[in-house]
Amino acid sequence: MNEKLTCFSFKNKLKSIQKTSLFRWQFLAALLLSMFTFSQVNAQIVINEIKSNGMAELANLGDSAVDISDFYLNSYPFNSRLDNLDLVCGDLLLEPGELVTVNTFSNVDFRGGELALFTERDFRNPDAIIDYVQWGSPTRQIESVAVAAGIWRVSDFIGRFEYNESISYSGCGNSSDDYSIGTPTIECEDNGCFANGGVLTGGPFTFDQVGDGNADNIPTGAVNLSGEEGCNTGFIVTDSNGYILGMPPSPSAVNFDNPGAGTCLIWHIAYTGPISGLAMGLNANDIEGCFGLSNPVEVIRTNADGCNANGGELFGGPFIFDQVGDGTPDMIPAGAITSANKNGDNLVWVVTDSEGYILGLPPTPSAVDFDTPGAGTCLIWCLAFDGNIVGAEVGLNANDLEGCFDLSNPIEVIRTNADGCNANGGELFGGPFIFDQVGDGTPDMIP
Repeated sequence: MNEKLTCFSFKNKLKSIQKTSLFRWQFLAALLLSMFTFSQVNAQIVINEIKSNGMAELANLGDSAVDISDFYLNSYPFNSRLDNLDLVCGDLLLEPGELVTVNTFSNVDFRGGELALFTERDFRNPDAIIDYVQWGSPTRQIESVAVAAGIWRVSDFIGRFEYNESISYSGCGNSSDDYSIGTPTIECEDNGCFANGGVLTGGPFTFDQVGDGNADNIPTGAVNLSGEEGCNTGFIVTDSNGYILGMPPSPSAVNFDNPGAGTCLIWHIAYTGPISGLAMGLNANDIEGCFGLSNPVEVIRTNADGCNANGGELFGGPFIFDQVGDGTPDMIPAGAITSANKNGDNLVWVVTDSEGYILGLPPTPSAVDFDTPGAGTCLIWCLAFDGNIVGAEVGLNANDLEGCFDLSNPIEVIRTNADGCNANGGELFGGPFIFDQVGDGTPDMIP
């Protein structure tokens, strides 16, 4: 849509339109309570594999690059800074998810030994040790430091391995149970993905009176999980298309009375190491990393009033354009606004001013050039409706829509003029008006 859009200065958001949106955000806030309950591995840089030929592989399980060139490997009584060891493959500036392999010391004995990773050359300091492995027998020299640091258990050890084998890390935990002995991997090749979302049993669940103010919760214990495996685990709620609506601590924690009509899917996710795409508004189909998803459990919701249109949730913004009117297009990038939980026979984008007057019905938010309408604030909504609707026209007010419909939460677009003058005469709708009997004494008034 390239026609001129004009918006007044932002005042109070539309109460009548946003009533259902408020319910949705309460729903999402409840789901977000658990975003930080996913357990995390204890160290970002770990000893990933120890080979009988003396090679040691390190992995970055964090989400940021780390320069490990001045870290130390210690296999008592021998130690060395990493940048003094032979680099087999990889880089000591270790990127997230990347591996580096170095040749260690000739005395690394596959029959029994220990290997520790320190951030500095203070080998009795528990604050300096970040990873530790012990095999063959317990109670070696550095074990007490690792135990004091909380990264190893007293007298814990991995069994001895043979000359043609290696010790490989599963990606989580700090005990011998988190390692396996087997065929060595190719240098700088990961040990495989140890993640399984498990199996969910229970459901489907149907709530046919959502929106009536009565809580609609899945009973505790009605959804059961088995077979999960991974360092980090949790539940995900998506819409039927996979867009992530939240990450609750348990399925029973969600009040499905709030989000309106539609279908939700409950999943369990397990992952090891760095992961991307696990965030509200993104699609679970686009998650990347070592992860596994369970089967979904379906939750079907219908509204108490019989109208099952749902404008859904919009994610993105607010967007600010501070040089409008300079002739350079000001467009919202394609994909910068995502939507979830929509339901309806018809789905339409709506742009209003802050008072709810409809300024445009663009095919997508990215089709609007916000350079043209001048200063002010616009609101972008998704309108869902079933059957016929009255009032969805440019110049009318969205507060006066009639029919089976629902509006999403709004996304704000704030615009200021390039010349510093933010006065805006707005846009008038109506007319032209024709009076063909003036002068006859009968008043001619615009309604």
